[in-house]
Amino acid sequence: MTVNKFKALAAPEGSSLVEPWEYTPRPLSEFDVEVSITHCGVCHSDIHQVDNDWKFPQKRPMVPGHEIIGIVSKAGPKAVVKNGMRVGVGPQVLTCLKCKQCLSGDSQYCRRAVDCYQGVHKESGTRTHGGFAEKMIVDSRWAFPIPEALDSANAAPLLCAGMTVFSPLKRFAKPGQSVGIVGVGGLGHMALQFSAALGHKVTAISTSPDKEQFAKKLGAHSFLSSSDPAQMKSATGKLNLLLVTVSSNLPWAKYIKLLDTDGVLCLVGLPSEKIAISPFSLTFKRISVCGSALASPSETKEMLALAAKHRIQAMITEFSMTEANAVLERVRQGKPRFRDVLVQNLSQQSKL
Repeated sequence: MTVNKFKALAAPEGSSLVEPWEYTPRPLSEFDVEVSITHCGVCHSDIHQVDNDWKFPQKRPMVPGHEIIGIVSKAGPKAVVKNGMRVGVGPQVLTCLKCKQCLSGDSQYCRRAVDCYQGVHKESGTRTHGGFAEKMIVDSRWAFPIPEALDSANAAPLLCAGMTVFSPLKRFAKPGQSVGIVGVGGLGHMALQFSAALGHKVTAISTSPDKEQFAKKLGAHSFLSSSDPAQMKSATGKLNLLLVTVSSNLPWAKYIKLLDTDGVLCLVGLPSEKIAISPFSLTFKRISVCGSALASPSETKEMLALAAKHRIQAMITEFSMTEANAVLERVRQGKPRFRDVLVQNLSQQSKL
């Protein structure tokens, strides 16, 4: 009997490189689908995992990648997507479906959520593996149909970067309110597009004044150079939401001054250091400080529909999947202008 194996690129123990690897997938259960992967975006969190600088417990070999686009090639009897459908898979691939978070529509905060890779499938007890691969098995309830209007390569980063900015923008700002987006990079360029599509008054905030025209093309109504003290002072108290998409530790007091009473400072970029904020900068305007992670399945579907309606897409550079190590190094060095996306070609693994 021939054992079905999936080709993949995996990081072995003690290595910051990926190499050809094959694994035996779990059996297809009733809600599962097999997805033939066509594209996979490379997120900076993939670098943190491959390099293990977050020091999370890991099991290796590890197949990274959680911004996945592919075609359903097999489907279980209760699968909610069918053979031949184009779907996207993001950083989470299962939750308990029973807890308060799951039942209230916040399943991305389920304490039993299973990650796309480095997770354990609760029914089979098998490890989960990511999108640096030819195929994957995933619960169909976390395989999201991709609208026809979206190109596969451009859509891949929507499955992490897109959902990550969409969720807090929808939750913390109403149409017509003023939103500041800190950073015009991988997350920021997506946030500008989604915020404009949601009907916000959008201000792009960057240390680089030369990004003004580009930010306005993406949907910003105004631009604020954070390196210009006069501009920052003139914007005092004008924002309802400040969405921080960068991972640097900012001069927080200066940014909090931009918020109006009851304003929200929300982090989706994750500084590696602790942040220091004076309580006095919060109390006298009733400022809230929070973080946000990913999006629920319902939010993800809404995000994809809005992206299709407004032609929102990531700005990308495409590489063959066999170039994965070179792309990982590009991301380490901060070279991608926005996002790098791997295109399937693992049948040519000898070229790695």
